[in-house]
Amino acid sequence: MWVLLLLVLLFLIPYSYKKSTPQTKERLRAFFRSSPSRTSLPDEPLNWRNLDAVGHKELAAAAANLARTTPLGLPVGATPAGNYVGIYWQYGSTHPIAAQELACMLSDEVSGTAAGHGFDDVGTFSLSGVFKLAKLCLTKQYQLGTGNPRENSGHQVQLRLTCCELHAALPQRSLVLQQWGAPLGVVGFYGSWHIRTHRYNGDAEMCLWLPPEPVVIGHVITQITTITTSMLNTAIDTDGDGLADAMQQVMTETAQTTTNTVTTWGQRIRHPFGPKRAQAPVPTAMPMAQTAMPMAQTAVPMAQTAVPMAQTAVPMAQTAVPMAHSQSV
Repeated sequence: MWVLLLLVLLFLIPYSYKKSTPQTKERLRAFFRSSPSRTSLPDEPLNWRNLDAVGHKELAAAAANLARTTPLGLPVGATPAGNYVGIYWQYGSTHPIAAQELACMLSDEVSGTAAGHGFDDVGTFSLSGVFKLAKLCLTKQYQLGTGNPRENSGHQVQLRLTCCELHAALPQRSLVLQQWGAPLGVVGFYGSWHIRTHRYNGDAEMCLWLPPEPVVIGHVITQITTITTSMLNTAIDTDGDGLADAMQQVMTETAQTTTNTVTTWGQRIRHPFGPKRAQAPVPTAMPMAQTAMPMAQTAVPMAQTAVPMAQTAVPMAQTAVPMAHSQSV
């Protein structure tokens, strides 16, 4: 009896598949693909593919975006290190990652371990994991009792991040990245996050980057020269008889130069792999016009500082010695 039933099933399954609609066939193929391979590829760290079918779908979507970018090559030195900021997407909105310290320690030439900590609008968390080449595989552990009590259940989040040029990977979100402080050309980490708890399952995208650092790119030196001209009329005795018989004009010019130096600041884009990476562009400083002080605004016009001749000149009538009063008796 059981043998007969098995034979009927073996006949009906192929027949039903052959007669089914294309949509049904796709659902059946998706069902048999529900247990994807968890074996890491040569450029992937350990446990990179340790996700369920939905997680693999988000991972594949991120990989499609990363295909737009140029491979960044091998990490060099202590990779990466610093206080990162970032954003993640959830519930149809963008959420900030205010601060996240991340440091990696090389175990060999291409891989190593990663650790860090930080906080976001969910709560305080710690980070641990591994990296290989340009890929980071991290576990984010939230600390229960911190942040938002509705969102923070002390749960874990799996992060799958790849170092890339963020705007190249996400051209459709370039404006959003700039609004959150990621300048054009910045290199950071882009990938997916994955949550599996008894209350919530979720998968979406996220980005991390090192915020640009302020650097001095030059100085605006303004020299202001103020020239003051004054005229003085003086009565003189030309023939030596003791009488003032002529007037002499004396012109005096005084020049005063003031030098003012204003530091011009710019922003230098920082790279997670450091400046030693051969394929990395040399960080360039971007002048910030808001801090530069134009010379025209600092220079004082001569007309405003010069004292008019009429105000400084002594009138002849006041300085001249009247002949009648100065004559000897």
